[in-house]
Amino acid sequence: MAMGTLVRKLVHDPRVVVLLDTSITVVDRWREEHRSPARSAFDRMTLMKTREFANAEADKLRDLIEG
Repeated sequence: MAMGTLVRKLVHDPRVVVLLDTSITVVDRWREEHRSPARSAFDRMTLMKTREFANAEADKLRDLIEG
């Protein structure tokens, strides 16, 4: 599969769209709450930066590159 085709499939896949939207939402929430004692956005943002999170999400999208 050509790189352009793969990137196009990734960008248009609803699961990737949700993942990107979620990351934007979490960062926006963190910006709003980072001066308060609330930690939910920070904790989620921290989790999303881990290798484990990336591996789990990659497993969910494996069909895009294998099929």
